[in-house]
Amino acid sequence: MADFVTETGPQQFEAGIGFVGNNPVFGGRDKLTASTTHSIAGGTPIDRNVCRFTVVANAGDAGTLPFGAPGLAVTVINAGANTMQVYAAQSGDTLNGIVGSTGIPVMPGGCVNFYAAAIAAGLTTWTAQDVGVGNSGAYPTVAYQTALTAGTTQTAAGGTPITSSMAEFDTVTNNNDGGTLPPAQPGMQISVINNGAHTMQVFAATAALGGVGGGDTVNGSTVTTVTNGTITLFFCTVQGKWLTK
Repeated sequence: MADFVTETGPQQFEAGIGFVGNNPVFGGRDKLTASTTHSIAGGTPIDRNVCRFTVVANAGDAGTLPFGAPGLAVTVINAGANTMQVYAAQSGDTLNGIVGSTGIPVMPGGCVNFYAAAIAAGLTTWTAQDVGVGNSGAYPTVAYQTALTAGTTQTAAGGTPITSSMAEFDTVTNNNDGGTLPPAQPGMQISVINNGAHTMQVFAATAALGGVGGGDTVNGSTVTTVTNGTITLFFCTVQGKWLTK
């Protein structure tokens, strides 16, 4: 930009950019409603740099990102009552390594920034910042699951997926019914709450479920238990290894 010169009088305007005083203003939309069709094709289009959703009537109601371009940045604000799901424009796109047709959640009070830096063969690799966190006034909040039912197969493959930082199981029909942790990555912390009638098992992810070669571990084993009426905290400082408290 060293050769750019602004003459007295003329102004340069670019699509999607304006100014308030000396401050640039990017395109934005407010009072959007997340779609009740939970899919890429059915998601409410996220077609501005900043999109604020004020109506998320059901958990998982959806928005869909635009096609990516190098340097594109999009901010999604969830001012609704429930967690919404944000999909990529194409199934082959990825969001923090998750396929576009699965998408990632933006929780109530959340503000997630999506950055498109890598474009290859027409597909976009999105990096999403501030996933899994929100706010309630001055208090930070974390992503949660509630009213979960533990899987009855009592295996890692059949365990109810634990996909949030806080997972509450209200139904544990049999002793050792289970839930399954996500692949363990350093810095992750998960709380598992057992409000069911029986002791439940919590399985580490096998290699087939995305764990490390040979499978992840919990305290050196492949599974641990959470007795009814208790909370167990899971911490990861080394990839593939959970410790509990």
